[in-house]
Amino acid sequence: MVVPVGGGGLSSGSCLATCYFSPNTVVVGVRPWLARDAKESLEKGAVQPPYPPKSIADGLRTNLGEKTFNILKTHLSDIILVSEG
Repeated sequence: MVVPVGGGGLSSGSCLATCYFSPNTVVVGVRPWLARDAKESLEKGAVQPPYPPKSIADGLRTNLGEKTFNILKTHLSDIILVSEG
């Protein structure tokens, strides 16, 4: 399943529901390249500071939260970065 990653609320909820109802399903996040703090957070193991919000996707301009980060680092397979150009 592919989910957008903003502040992590929708994506962490999707991860938890998928883990419960379909434990063999892989959940992958999607984030704009210019808002790649969530991917870097997963790679570095700690919440990283956000980049300046440069995205037409206003729902993805939020900062990753500590609570949601803890769920995502456990259940999210990866985050794919996409270009908006």
